[in-house]
Amino acid sequence: MKRRIALICAAAAVIGGCGGSPYDDGDPVRMDGEETRGRSAVITIDTLTLAQALELAQREHPEIHAARAGTEAARGRLEQAGLLPNPALIARMESAPFDGRTGDEAEYVAGLSQRIPLGGDLSAERRVEEHALERSLARLESVRGEVFRRVQSSFALALYVQQVSEVQGRILALQESVARTARSRVEAGEIVADEASESELALVRGRLASEAVASMHRQAIQDLESHLGARWIRIESLAGDLDRTMQVPTIESLYADLSQHPGMLAAETDVEEALAGLDLARARRIPDLNLDVAFRRLEESHVEAFDVGFSITLPIFDRGQGSLREARARISESEARLRSTRRELQRQALAAYGRLERALSHARVVREEILPRREAAGAAAQARREAGEISDAEAAGARLAHEEARIEYLSVLREVMDGWADLSLFLQR
Repeated sequence: MKRRIALICAAAAVIGGCGGSPYDDGDPVRMDGEETRGRSAVITIDTLTLAQALELAQREHPEIHAARAGTEAARGRLEQAGLLPNPALIARMESAPFDGRTGDEAEYVAGLSQRIPLGGDLSAERRVEEHALERSLARLESVRGEVFRRVQSSFALALYVQQVSEVQGRILALQESVARTARSRVEAGEIVADEASESELALVRGRLASEAVASMHRQAIQDLESHLGARWIRIESLAGDLDRTMQVPTIESLYADLSQHPGMLAAETDVEEALAGLDLARARRIPDLNLDVAFRRLEESHVEAFDVGFSITLPIFDRGQGSLREARARISESEARLRSTRRELQRQALAAYGRLERALSHARVVREEILPRREAAGAAAQARREAGEISDAEAAGARLAHEEARIEYLSVLREVMDGWADLSLFLQR
């Protein structure tokens, strides 16, 4: 059991890429005035990295706090399980007559009554709670992994939109330059106004696109702030590199890692807890022994004596058959859930693997084939413009095509980051 708990706890370092992110590095967030934060206090983070975002989620997200509290409750139940019942204090006045000297003629008894379990239910109860703690720890890591996945995905979207905004700014600058050149040529009488209308229209569309991207950026940042689970922060910008080389793990290693997935650990522990529950149900069928030891004072004769006795429940009406039936059904239920969990995790892992593999393949094509060609076309167009062979608008068109290819590449890289966020739930390396 201790080895299982250690494995579950160790998963916290790798679920969601925390501490070993393939996206960026960064120190934990440290902000002045944290001690003064409250419901109305908001602290601005100028630049946030993914590693810092994961650290914030780990520290502040309410779902992780709730799961951690559930684990602490399980520890409390384990601490309580297996303890002997507390003895009961006996204090009685017996054989007290209604007539005469009631107090002087009565008998006084003082002692202890102790329930002694005979069926081994204390050790069985402790085993049940040990498995319950394992399941609670696995659930904590599962919740942490899902929170990290959402943070990584929202960070990827926000970083993508931020970088698209930068590219869109360059596109808008090009469109403004082309529009200015066209207006100057109209004023110089080189072209008619109708010939400049296309560049003016492109500029209007570029401004609308820039406004849309700015709005998307604000929304993406707000979504990231929400996924961090900390209402007291405001993020100004993100720092990170979408363009990182990431290798897809092999299918064999992916399947090997699934055995240590928190969902699998929780399902396996659920089976073990159900088996321990059957042992507990069997142990509770054996009645407990109640042992009484008391001191007796015969007040009238001033004689002192002692009593020793025991009692045991006769299993005549309640023989625990219903509890046994429930425990056996619980085992069948947990075993079926384990098989279902294994199949579902394999399906999800393969789906995430396929998405990431496709995204990486697409990214390689864009990076190695499309971007270089667009860049070369833009450079060639600029050279031809300087030689007077083509117009500024035609040269700008080639440069715009290169910037649009860059946006396409950023979009694919965002898919890569999303793919890694999904796959990281199944990687326990």
